[in-house]
Amino acid sequence: MIVLDSTDSLKAQLGGAVTTNELPIVASYVDVAAPDTYDPNSAHTLTTGAAAVTAVAAPTAGKRRQVKFLSVFNKDTVSATVTLLFDRSATSRELVKIALAVSSTLVYTDGEGFRVINTAGAIQ
Repeated sequence: MIVLDSTDSLKAQLGGAVTTNELPIVASYVDVAAPDTYDPNSAHTLTTGAAAVTAVAAPTAGKRRQVKFLSVFNKDTVSATVTLLFDRSATSRELVKIALAVSSTLVYTDGEGFRVINTAGAIQ
């Protein structure tokens, strides 16, 4: 499980500029507050080439954000190196870095972790 507090976020960064299309990023998460208050939500964005983009923002103070699902789909016409970063107060830590083939998807799910799904729907 990836848990974010009010100083944390998840970011995505490519190894360079895209050739044709930026990569779509979709995330689902649950904000948890005491006592037992759950607020499900989602985030949608696009990569911005080699610049890091926030895929899942920090929750408001007093909440914890549990990331349940995250996908990065390579919609470009060439392979893309995707790095997902855990950012805490502007200090980033690399979670995963992968060369993602055209039309493949980097997926994170709570309980299973990271994996790549190819164009045939198979896990690589």
